[in-house]
Amino acid sequence: MRKLLLTITVIAMSSNAIAGSVYSKSQLNSMVSRGEYPEQGPVNNTQAKAMSFSTCKVAVENVMSQLRGEYPVRTVVNSGIMYMVKAWTNDGVITATCSEPDRRMVLTQASYR
Repeated sequence: MRKLLLTITVIAMSSNAIAGSVYSKSQLNSMVSRGEYPEQGPVNNTQAKAMSFSTCKVAVENVMSQLRGEYPVRTVVNSGIMYMVKAWTNDGVITATCSEPDRRMVLTQASYR
């Protein structure tokens, strides 16, 4: 159930992007693999939910695993107290962060400039 809710949230956040640049899957994969990330605009959607660190990491990985292979997904931080993953989709960047001290998941979405 949590996986479904997180998937729906990520899809909803992605479809709420403010108009900006749009990239194809192949453009994004090529850019990110070269280390040339699309310019990210300001965050235009943030959602937070209380949950344990371990549950958060599992939920984020379940959703991001569905995007991997199609879109570039990178783990930015993976420590004992923070876990952050970014995914570059056609119309923007989704960042999922798990914080052990805060016992929270934060999802943000930003369109491209």
